[in-house]
Amino acid sequence: MRFRESGQNISDHRAMVATRAFQRACDFAQLEYQAQLATRLMENPGEAAFAGLKMTGAVEFLLTMRALSEAPMPPRRVPTPNLDHTA
Repeated sequence: MRFRESGQNISDHRAMVATRAFQRACDFAQLEYQAQLATRLMENPGEAAFAGLKMTGAVEFLLTMRALSEAPMPPRRVPTPNLDHTA
């Protein structure tokens, strides 16, 4: 992912995600989205499962956006002390 290729992008994003303003904006955006979904459900109650899936997607989106500030961990070999291939 190109975003993670730049250490500066990751640092800037981490700083932005850590701010109270960003966290407050995410919280209120989620609440507003829930209110919009609830209003639509009053018009068509048969879409409750659909609204639940949309809310799950919104939560997953926010989690993904917050996780972008975590630097990727390179794969590493897990030592296996019980196997000795040199013998």
